[in-house]
Amino acid sequence: MYRSVLALLLIASGASAADPITGKMLPLPAPGGWAMTSDGVTLVVSQPDKGELVYFDTVTERQVKRVSVDFKPSVMAVQGDTLFVGAKGASTVYALEAKTGKQKKEIDLGGDAVAHIACHPTKGLVYASTATYKIYAVDPAAGTATKTKAIGHFLAVDPINGSALFTGVQPPNDQGEILIQDFPDGRVKVTFDRWGARAFIVKYALDDKGPKPVSVQWNAAVSGHGLAISPDGKKIFMPSGGGWRPPVGVNTGGGGEWAAFNTEKVTARVGELTGGTNMAFHPVLNLGVLNQAGRDIQFFNPRSLVTGKAFSFSPGGDARPLLVTFGGKGTKVVLWNGDNPASATEGLHFLPLELTAADRTALEKVYGKLPAASSRPTGSSTAQAPKKGEPAPKKGEPAPAKDPDPPEIPLPPGAIAIAGFNDAKGENSDKTPDSPYPLGKSNVRGGFGEAGWRGVWVADPKAKFVKDVVAEGDGALYLSGTAGYGRAWSNPQKGKFVIENKVRCPKDGGVKCYIQEKDHFTTGPMWAISEGHFMALNGKPGSEGDWVRVTPCKVDTWYTLRLTIDVSKLSWTMTVDGGTPSEEFRFRYNPGSLEKIGYLVEGKESIYIDALRILEADKK
Repeated sequence: MYRSVLALLLIASGASAADPITGKMLPLPAPGGWAMTSDGVTLVVSQPDKGELVYFDTVTERQVKRVSVDFKPSVMAVQGDTLFVGAKGASTVYALEAKTGKQKKEIDLGGDAVAHIACHPTKGLVYASTATYKIYAVDPAAGTATKTKAIGHFLAVDPINGSALFTGVQPPNDQGEILIQDFPDGRVKVTFDRWGARAFIVKYALDDKGPKPVSVQWNAAVSGHGLAISPDGKKIFMPSGGGWRPPVGVNTGGGGEWAAFNTEKVTARVGELTGGTNMAFHPVLNLGVLNQAGRDIQFFNPRSLVTGKAFSFSPGGDARPLLVTFGGKGTKVVLWNGDNPASATEGLHFLPLELTAADRTALEKVYGKLPAASSRPTGSSTAQAPKKGEPAPKKGEPAPAKDPDPPEIPLPPGAIAIAGFNDAKGENSDKTPDSPYPLGKSNVRGGFGEAGWRGVWVADPKAKFVKDVVAEGDGALYLSGTAGYGRAWSNPQKGKFVIENKVRCPKDGGVKCYIQEKDHFTTGPMWAISEGHFMALNGKPGSEGDWVRVTPCKVDTWYTLRLTIDVSKLSWTMTVDGGTPSEEFRFRYNPGSLEKIGYLVEGKESIYIDALRILEADKK
């Protein structure tokens, strides 16, 4: 009886801190899509803005080539030796030779822009969804596409025999019903509460007549962003930002876990798993991995859903759920965690697995000869220079080494960290254009040079640094749904401290704010703007807690919100515009320290944020 990699990684189940791990890292702009070939070696990543496919050898951990294509490549899937690639912004799917990127067929869907692609790895039709939830069946041999009666956005195909198609939809909060043809009642009703609209999963049986709906899981997740099926084909997950939530009207449970549903009948819940950013399953070993916000990886058992050991590979990263998989013939985790040129730990990471002799034997039966076992020391992954003969990054791509940081803006006495959201005027402003914040732009990073923070605000298409609606200086942050946006400060707080920021809620706007140590289960204070009021979550043992109305919030009005927090007592109070402090609220969970703030806006919600200040207690 041997200890497999899973057994080794589960020995430390429940450990409170992640062990450091290191591996090679290559700079890479945000992927538009990706696919791993069946040999476990080649990773293909699309770069829409460059019109290129980038090929990586995950065994030697190097970029081997770039292939230019005559479209903007985006989402992709592999079937046999064919790579199917969706064109960004177009209703076209291209069939390419997987090894070379050479075009074989151009397949016009005749509808809206392609959103996602999925297929069985070796046989059957290829399915493509569109931005308006339509599903097309692509015949690989004929090079034709047929519109089906199925609806969905996220896609997954039964990996065992290809007999079922699973689709997922995360509706906006203002969408009441969605039509599903062929169901007895013809519609799925979308339910939502202050946590957000519930995403749903539909299972379709596949036969010669096309997809036939057989079951629906109407309450799959909140803020869902994908689908994943376990390698044995028995469990399906919807990775999400909000986790699984109880049915509307039930105020207990949920939030940090992802629910697992039975693929035979998705109405049946068969377990839960600690959530993360995105997930991957090992193709050979009984092993799964969660990407935790581009900083840690968390291993788990796909059968029992027991979590095991966690490893830290970056002090800060991008939390977009874009790429995590197993590569190097099953010997390593391959993960993308950002493209910040000022960070030496954001890029495409190759993180080695600790394998037993029996594990390596199992992998060799599938992949043949394996790369030598890694002897890298532990620590944070960092960029490495290209090897001889390896293509160097092209002009305009992030350099492997860390760029020089801008001069750090000094903090005033009593300040732990400050985000001014300004450029040339106001708190933390400087004389450099677009620094610390490039105003008038979205999907860009901001906050370079601001002292007290661990990294910058990441690029997000739903986050814009505006200059037309401001409370202080010449800029502010505007978030629109659906977006989760956060930043961590450098010095974790274990006692009393203060968080102050200015907020403005547009009509139909809203926000939830989480103050955390690391993740959902380390949330301390949590407040929201909802139903025309500032709200506070008063924690309660054994439940999610109770929402309490604190004071009214007028539309399009700037307010100064001040939280006085005592981590040692797990308590906090809220003050709005210098008024009387609220009652004392309890933390949601029991963190040992607090070091992170996160804002969540969903559906049609939006919010303005300005002048965020983390302060020592009793400082103004």
